[in-house]
Amino acid sequence: MQTIWQEDIKEDFNMKRLYREGSLQSSFYYHLRRRIGDTTLNYYNAFLYTEFRYKGKRVDLALVIRYDDDQFVPVAIFEFKYLAIVSDALFMRDVEKVLDFIDSTDECIYYLGFIQEAEYSDMTDNFSWLTQEQADMCKGRLVELTGLSKPNEEAMWIVR
Repeated sequence: MQTIWQEDIKEDFNMKRLYREGSLQSSFYYHLRRRIGDTTLNYYNAFLYTEFRYKGKRVDLALVIRYDDDQFVPVAIFEFKYLAIVSDALFMRDVEKVLDFIDSTDECIYYLGFIQEAEYSDMTDNFSWLTQEQADMCKGRLVELTGLSKPNEEAMWIVR
């Protein structure tokens, strides 16, 4: 996922191929499927689904294993957001949504793929959407993929 975010998505962003959330989702889907490859997906009976229903809610993208009894077991859940606003409210809504999914009974890995084009005073490599308490709660279960962009500066592509 790190290569997809820090190379593929970064390139798409720099080439102006991304226009808000829908194109970010499409681009990530394309690069994930291309990098995993159909042979691997077929071998594991794995599928990528957009708008997947999970625990009563819709998620942007899911990598699932399909078993013979038509049971779908997610191994990775993705939520994306791409906005050019200063307010964090819409981003934080997705953070809370994903945190609500995390429990000790599944082995799913969760990803937040967020791009925010806004002025940020704390724009550093240590930037996180999570509080320290939240980060401790979901350690090893949640990966933050963050793109932070300021006007006239190169965007930062953080994976934590």
